[in-house]
Amino acid sequence: MSERFWTLIRPPKEHFFETLTRVSESFLGLGWTLERLIYGDGTKHLAELQNPTLRDLLRVKAGNAILANGARGIDLDFDFQFPRSIAIGGDETFFVDVAHPLEEMRATFAGMHLPEGSKVKGTLEGTLDVRKPSRGWWIAQLSDRKWQELLSMAPEAVNRELIRMGKSHVILLADSPYKKGDNLSKLVRVIGTRPLWPRRLRKG
Repeated sequence: MSERFWTLIRPPKEHFFETLTRVSESFLGLGWTLERLIYGDGTKHLAELQNPTLRDLLRVKAGNAILANGARGIDLDFDFQFPRSIAIGGDETFFVDVAHPLEEMRATFAGMHLPEGSKVKGTLEGTLDVRKPSRGWWIAQLSDRKWQELLSMAPEAVNRELIRMGKSHVILLADSPYKKGDNLSKLVRVIGTRPLWPRRLRKG
């Protein structure tokens, strides 16, 4: 089993459930289905719901949903393992038979309509808390100044932008976090990005 990857989204607090709705709808609109939901039942135990709906996710307020699309699967974790964050996780099987990763990620992020002020990052699980990870960094968020600095060094980066939120840019550094020696990842490590947020909490 390969090391898991996570793409973390932290929207402004007042937009959390609106953003969860839009993130979920983006995946559902691209052919994914909700298969299972794990959440706290108000005690020290976890409850499980099969074939949940988006309304179920909003009702429990914090949990981990499993989505499937054919043989592919992802976790959609919301304020469960990652406080105040919406986290999309999976392993290398997520990238199997994906002909155009950039186009798929761009369509996924476009459907999310993330509010201005959101924070976004994507990396391997073992480097989640590392300021400048040496591996697995595949989605980064840059301020407009850092974005222009990156473009001055690598003009081709303009074709890797996923979305723009106000004066920040979310870019796909590599087609998967399992790519080795990606040039954009190295450049972003050099110029730096926005601060990261608190460590993961494990529940259950």
